[in-house]
Amino acid sequence: MLVNQHPTLGGIIDHEIVSKEWFVIFNAELPDINGALLGFVSRESAIAEFCKHIAVQE
Repeated sequence: MLVNQHPTLGGIIDHEIVSKEWFVIFNAELPDINGALLGFVSRESAIAEFCKHIAVQE
């Protein structure tokens, strides 16, 4: 699990216990994201997607 507590640029990256798929949840509502991003096969791919969406917000 990775956590960034920043109110607008932070979020949680973690994986599901059973499926082992990784997901991303953002602390702030982002205009192009409806809830969470799901279904990543690796931590690295979830982190890359998190960074891609946060870079647009900065």
